[in-house]
Amino acid sequence: MAGVLILAVPGVLSIALSIVLFLSSIVLLLVMLKQSYRPVRRIGIWGWLAVLALNFVLNSGWEMAIKQVVHSFKVPTGAMIPAIMPGDHLIAARVSYWFGKPQRGDIVVFTTKGMNHPQVYPDTYYIQRIAGLPGETVQIDPPNLMVNGKIVNEPAIFAEISSQSNGLILAHGSMAILSNLDNKIVLGEKQYLTLGDNTSRSLDGRHYGPISEEQIFGRVSQIYWPISRIGK
Repeated sequence: MAGVLILAVPGVLSIALSIVLFLSSIVLLLVMLKQSYRPVRRIGIWGWLAVLALNFVLNSGWEMAIKQVVHSFKVPTGAMIPAIMPGDHLIAARVSYWFGKPQRGDIVVFTTKGMNHPQVYPDTYYIQRIAGLPGETVQIDPPNLMVNGKIVNEPAIFAEISSQSNGLILAHGSMAILSNLDNKIVLGEKQYLTLGDNTSRSLDGRHYGPISEEQIFGRVSQIYWPISRIGK
């Protein structure tokens, strides 16, 4: 459990420490098994059934507990290039918002459950960056993100995205909400607008609007695979 909790902390050091803890636990388990080996009396069929039932309960409880803290995801699309590449495996930490609210610039994992849009896959997870916070009015004036009528340059990632060749672009399609300069999204209480960094290849809030706070699983803490991408 300590190793899993440490994985929720961004950085290469946390991955290394987590691996050390996992390997240590395996070594300690083997030592324990060696030192505790001794004959025991037969427990019979009912005893074995009880052991199997207890094992099932403990493993199920462990899995549920882990998923309440962190969860791993594999990214199949290029919506978040270059921050996240297709094929990246990453850790999302649910604990990141137990004691605070999502902030602009956070990369989050959220569920699409309950979203009504023909292009959105139901009951799956999307990974995008928070661009708009509760109570704000959001627009896109290519290549910039506009919040309450002002260009957003903080955190610095938004200035970096705007400086790229295509920057933030307006959405296309008859159902898109932010498809021209005059379109605005006014966020309600506990609503957030999420965008992909690579808006030319992203199905995001420009198309289907805001998501609720309840939909957010957690903040992406780090990439753990492939090895060349660790710590990015």
